[in-house]
Amino acid sequence: MESQELETKVTDKTIDAKDTALLKTEKGNIKIKLFLKEVPQTAGNFKDLVERGFYNGIIFHRIIPGFVVQGGCPLGNGTGNFVDPETNKTRYVPMEQSKYKHDKAGMVAMARTSNPNSASSQFFIDLDPLPSLNPGGVDPYGYAIFGEVIEGMDVVNKIVKENIPPFPGDDSTSNPVKIISAEMI
Repeated sequence: MESQELETKVTDKTIDAKDTALLKTEKGNIKIKLFLKEVPQTAGNFKDLVERGFYNGIIFHRIIPGFVVQGGCPLGNGTGNFVDPETNKTRYVPMEQSKYKHDKAGMVAMARTSNPNSASSQFFIDLDPLPSLNPGGVDPYGYAIFGEVIEGMDVVNKIVKENIPPFPGDDSTSNPVKIISAEMI
């Protein structure tokens, strides 16, 4: 996986005054404070994707009440990643640990496969305290937290409340909510 490219492209420009992402969704706005100093590669990756306009038009494709709301898949089904148009390669983010824990609703982390270095563009928002997602929980590495919702958890909860799964127990959605635009503020 090509994680070295991320280090050179993202980390040099991640630390500045703009550390909050604004996601404008069909249900309202969500503000996410990014932890750029604590997890510069992970938060810097998200910031870079926001600044590129990558998340504009992408849906929240996975909704599990009491667990997470997940988005960031360009295919809308949980199988896609960010492919850098300059290199035509998928960009992966190396696992970064931080002091932050999945100890309350609103923590924002990278989704990934069982490979700890496979995060790319998909992210999720915790709906409750989820200690099982910390290192040593369901996975020895845990899931890298890179931000926190500072405004708009009511919007996140509305997405969950108004979700219509295709069939009972399914974690996808029949009425996906779109991120209309994302920007750094």
